[in-house]
Amino acid sequence: CGTVEYMAPEVVNRRGHSQSADWWSYGVLMVIALFVLIMQPVIDITYNFILIQILGFSRSERGSDNL
Repeated sequence: CGTVEYMAPEVVNRRGHSQSADWWSYGVLMVIALFVLIMQPVIDITYNFILIQILGFSRSERGSDNL
């Protein structure tokens, strides 16, 4: 159960696994958390661009004053 892209290779191959699979999972979690932390301003800019420029939402329709 889970997303195959995030699973340790030995888990995907259904071989026996040890704590190394836990460290693999922890590493994946850290990489994703760091990516979101670093990329959040870019994600916000892209999201706002899509809402305002492409879809034509105004700032008041979005319901946020921090655009």
